[in-house]
Amino acid sequence: MRILLLIACLALGVTAAHAQDDKTASQPEGERLNPNALATKLIFIDYSTMNPELGESKISNGLEITYLRNLNQWMNIALPAKLGLTTFPGDLNKTTLASLDALLQFQYYNGKNKLVPYVFGGGGLVAENFTSANFQFPVGAGLNFELGKNSYVNVQAEYRGSTAADRKNVQYGVGYMFRLGDTAVKEKAEETEEKIEEIKDRDGDGVSDKQDECPDTFGDKNFFGCPDTDADGVPDTSDACPNAAGTLATLGCPDTDRDGISDADDDCPEAAGTIKTLGCPDTDDDGLADSMDDCPDKAGKKRFNGCPSAEDMPREELPEIDFAADDAEDNKLITEEPKIENPVYPAPKPIQSVSLPDTDKDGVIDVEDRCPNEPGSKNSQGCPDSDGDGFTDDTDECPLTRGLFDGCPDTDKDGVNDARDNCPEIAGEKATGGCPNATEIADADLAVLSTATREVRFETGSDILTADSYLVLERVRDAMLRYPNFRLMIEGHTDNVGDDRKNQLLSENRAKACYNYLIANGVPPLNVQYIGYGELRPLGDNKSKRGRELNRRVEFRMEMK
Repeated sequence: MRILLLIACLALGVTAAHAQDDKTASQPEGERLNPNALATKLIFIDYSTMNPELGESKISNGLEITYLRNLNQWMNIALPAKLGLTTFPGDLNKTTLASLDALLQFQYYNGKNKLVPYVFGGGGLVAENFTSANFQFPVGAGLNFELGKNSYVNVQAEYRGSTAADRKNVQYGVGYMFRLGDTAVKEKAEETEEKIEEIKDRDGDGVSDKQDECPDTFGDKNFFGCPDTDADGVPDTSDACPNAAGTLATLGCPDTDRDGISDADDDCPEAAGTIKTLGCPDTDDDGLADSMDDCPDKAGKKRFNGCPSAEDMPREELPEIDFAADDAEDNKLITEEPKIENPVYPAPKPIQSVSLPDTDKDGVIDVEDRCPNEPGSKNSQGCPDSDGDGFTDDTDECPLTRGLFDGCPDTDKDGVNDARDNCPEIAGEKATGGCPNATEIADADLAVLSTATREVRFETGSDILTADSYLVLERVRDAMLRYPNFRLMIEGHTDNVGDDRKNQLLSENRAKACYNYLIANGVPPLNVQYIGYGELRPLGDNKSKRGRELNRRVEFRMEMK
């Protein structure tokens, strides 16, 4: 009778709990759980362990379905119904077991923990083959592990005493629980916290502290609460010149000529130029600023002060020479001497030595010396030939190295001299700058790109390359020059810390910094492209420090044009 009274009281508690919903709702949100839940478990029934005197029997299986009602954050009522098939110790026949329990669970739940442990106790009725029955008193412990919204994995163990002899047993279960009804406490608590955070605004700039990247400094809503002192559209946190209006391309520094180079770094701040010429105009795009270019309207070479050599000029631009006029002029100098019969010649005068000037004392008189003020040799028409290969220094592309190809050697004998050969030790083709017309990247060069992805670094929170990164980029440049028929893709990435738009801009600027360095150091612009992906393509888990480090990177890869 006592057991029946206990079960009745517990059942009455379930009904009363429904009436308490309004009261429970008044409790702090962090203390509420979804009130109703269903659980199902596979159970393992062991009678042998608790009744060893009857002999051994196998552990049998069964199924449990449970209804749970949450009273508060510490307490639940559970009504499990079980059905199983077992063999009792000493009995060879199978016995069908059916039971219904009423349990009181005590749990630890703080509104945030994913692991919810609990203990329980109660009573229930167990029917055997639906003909005989006995009361049992389960006590035990379990653990709920949260998988997602309202869903849990459940494991449980219990000891069951019994009013009948030889019916004590232990049971183990593993299964799944799903809560029904209202929104989960955790979400409600988080929503409440978010609302509170949205209201807080320490600096009073109209941007809540949660969204404000500068919560202690009055700022602009357009810049997530950060100030823009010079009102140039670049917030002070990203502005290299916060007190002087500039442009986004120059990180907030002035750029008078709008050529993308800040005035502080621009040698010609009032005339638009290029990075190669440090911001000065280069009309013919030959790499020499107009102020240093003797032929500013025609692309030339640095060794000719920006002018093209005769071999580089189109035939129609070569100066015309009137050979007929030259011949006529020469004929005027030829006169016939009158014939004199029996001429009388005066006695010859003694020959006097005449010393002709040789200013540079190189053994070539000035009238025959192409370089009268620089010591040379007869073989080089009086001009310097430092390496003695027959090409004077002013025409020798390799003045300190002997060679037969414009004064340069051709180590790989591919018809492109070493000075112009991007692959001087590997035979290639003129069309590809002396490199092989490769269709695959060598393993060594792939390793260079992989190393660059790991070792190219920037100053914290900026797109300024660290000093060590320049050496890495030089190796990337050398690799690129060996593959003129490939294009280098530079891809910038960030972690997810901070604003996504700011991260996107930072990834683009970091990729562009690498692009600018390679272009300024000889890589053809058509062979390089850059792009920023922001936080869209992570390699690691942004929840860990190591994962965020992996995600802050610039990747380098080459592909066929």
